[in-house]
Amino acid sequence: MANQVHCLYCGAKFDEDLPACPDCAAPSHFQQKGFRFGGRRRFLLWFAAFAIATLLVAVWLPR
Repeated sequence: MANQVHCLYCGAKFDEDLPACPDCAAPSHFQQKGFRFGGRRRFLLWFAAFAIATLLVAVWLPR
Protein backbone atom coordinates (compact mmCIF):
# COMPACT_ATOMS: atom_id res chain seq x y z
CA MET A 1 0.00 0.00 0.00
CA ALA A 2 1.43 3.37 -1.04
CA ASN A 3 1.69 6.27 1.36
CA GLN A 4 -0.78 9.11 1.04
CA VAL A 5 0.52 12.65 0.46
CA HIS A 6 -1.14 16.04 0.17
CA CYS A 7 -1.11 17.95 -3.10
CA LEU A 8 0.94 21.14 -2.81
CA TYR A 9 -1.59 23.03 -4.94
CA CYS A 10 -5.10 21.92 -3.94
CA GLY A 11 -4.49 19.95 -0.73
CA ALA A 12 -6.12 16.71 -1.90
CA LYS A 13 -4.71 13.39 -0.65
CA PHE A 14 -3.42 10.83 -3.16
CA ASP A 15 -0.91 7.98 -3.42
CA GLU A 16 2.69 9.19 -3.53
CA ASP A 17 3.51 7.02 -6.57
CA LEU A 18 1.03 8.80 -8.87
CA PRO A 19 2.62 11.16 -11.43
CA ALA A 20 -0.01 13.89 -10.88
CA CYS A 21 -2.78 14.90 -8.50
CA PRO A 22 -6.06 13.28 -9.60
CA ASP A 23 -8.06 16.38 -8.56
CA CYS A 24 -6.15 19.29 -10.08
CA ALA A 25 -3.66 17.46 -12.40
CA ALA A 26 -0.68 19.23 -10.81
CA PRO A 27 2.59 17.26 -11.07
CA SER A 28 3.51 15.25 -8.01
CA HIS A 29 6.69 16.32 -6.24
CA PHE A 30 6.82 13.16 -4.14
CA GLN A 31 7.78 10.60 -6.80
CA GLN A 32 10.81 8.47 -6.12
CA LYS A 33 11.25 7.52 -9.77
CA GLY A 34 14.12 9.33 -11.43
CA PHE A 35 15.31 11.00 -8.23
CA ARG A 36 19.04 11.55 -8.32
CA PHE A 37 20.96 11.94 -5.11
CA GLY A 38 23.41 14.80 -5.25
CA GLY A 39 21.46 16.70 -7.89
CA ARG A 40 21.25 19.86 -5.81
CA ARG A 41 24.94 19.74 -4.94
CA ARG A 42 25.87 19.21 -8.60
CA PHE A 43 23.70 22.20 -9.58
CA LEU A 44 25.33 24.41 -6.93
CA LEU A 45 28.81 23.40 -8.11
CA TRP A 46 27.98 24.21 -11.75
CA PHE A 47 26.40 27.50 -10.73
CA ALA A 48 29.45 28.46 -8.64
CA ALA A 49 31.81 27.56 -11.51
CA PHE A 50 29.75 29.62 -13.94
CA ALA A 51 29.68 32.60 -11.56
CA ILE A 52 33.46 32.45 -11.04
CA ALA A 53 34.09 32.14 -14.79
CA THR A 54 31.81 35.12 -15.44
CA LEU A 55 33.64 37.22 -12.85
CA LEU A 56 37.04 36.27 -14.30
CA VAL A 57 35.95 37.26 -17.80
CA ALA A 58 34.53 40.55 -16.49
CA VAL A 59 37.79 41.37 -14.72
CA TRP A 60 39.95 40.26 -17.65
CA LEU A 61 38.16 42.35 -20.29
CA PRO A 62 39.72 45.73 -20.99
CA ARG A 63 37.83 48.76 -19.77
